[in-house]
Amino acid sequence: LLEVVNGELSSISVGDYIVVDDVMLIVEDVVGNRIHCRGMISLWSAGASSSTYSVKKKTPRHNFNIDTIAHCFNLARIHEETGQTQAAIEVYTQLLKVHPSFLECYLRLSMIASNLGRKNDALMWIERGIALDKDNIDANVVFGDLYCQMESWELAKSKFEKICKERHQDTRSAISLGNLYFANIGPSSSIRNTSMKFFHVALKEDHRNVYAANGLGM
Repeated sequence: LLEVVNGELSSISVGDYIVVDDVMLIVEDVVGNRIHCRGMISLWSAGASSSTYSVKKKTPRHNFNIDTIAHCFNLARIHEETGQTQAAIEVYTQLLKVHPSFLECYLRLSMIASNLGRKNDALMWIERGIALDKDNIDANVVFGDLYCQMESWELAKSKFEKICKERHQDTRSAISLGNLYFANIGPSSSIRNTSMKFFHVALKEDHRNVYAANGLGM
């Protein structure tokens, strides 16, 4: 989707990407010989005297190939981090057209859809991803988190238990199970003890884990 080209300052237009000191910025305005950009820093501007920058211009899709996949995925992550959700979705979906076994793209699309409240879309993306590798830990964690958001507690519990069985020191799954037992399964002492056991597992692995400590404090 993108290719790095060299050019004069006058060749830059709104919507282009520029890289300054390894930071990708998006051109928001061009006034005379000055450009104004937004990205990982709040504001950057350059005049005609600027000499160390590169420009990323949009190019036809045939330039999107296996050599640019990692760069495009990183660009999509930058879009996510800077709140450009639709741009991130477009890059991830284009990546999947070229590389349909790119599991991480399915996970990112599922998480984006879930954060937007589109639970059906989130479920569709994670199911497509898990079909590629049903034992993938990260995919199962995302699936478990989605079940929690959908209040499908037993399905979420099953996912996290599967992860803990296969990876005994997975702190995220242990904390999720602790929360599930504490909040959603029942108030009996045996249930509370089970909840505490999972928080202790997470703390044993990482004694600075504040989520596990907070769970024990509850």
